Amino acid sequence: MTDLVEVIRPAAVAIALTNDLLSYKRESPDAEDSGQSHVFNLVWVLMQLRAGMTAEEAKSTYREIIRNNVAEYLDASKAAKTLGTGTYSVDFVRFLDEWHHFPGGTIVWHAFAPRYHHCETLSEGQLDWMTNGIPARMLERSV
Repeated sequence: MTDLVEVIRPAAVAIALTNDLLSYKRESPDAEDSGQSHVFNLVWVLMQLRAGMTAEEAKSTYREIIRNNVAEYLDASKAAKTLGTGTYSVDFVRFLDEWHHFPGGTIVWHAFAPRYHHCETLSEGQLDWMTNGIPARMLERSV
């Protein structure tokens, strides 16, 4: 029987690498501005491990690793869900279905988070959600 951690590990790796890939653009100048000689980011780490590698080459390497991990996750998830009825609990299968949204959500979050876009601010709707919570109608989903 496949363990949940074994199935989601590639997606977790893809999420972590996506975070560093998309946050490097901000973290690198921030480190430089604060006088740090290093960046707390895997793009920077790869550049140090492979002398002469540029940031763009490191990002390209991570994009390929991310693609491979997402493909591995999709294969493992599909295999786990098709092992046969009754092999896994309903909650296990539901979790796998929901986990599919996490990597994409990470990308969307980076695309719109003001933390990574200094010139942007939160919309009125976003501020309302932060203050009052997400409306129930947004949380409902068809089953």
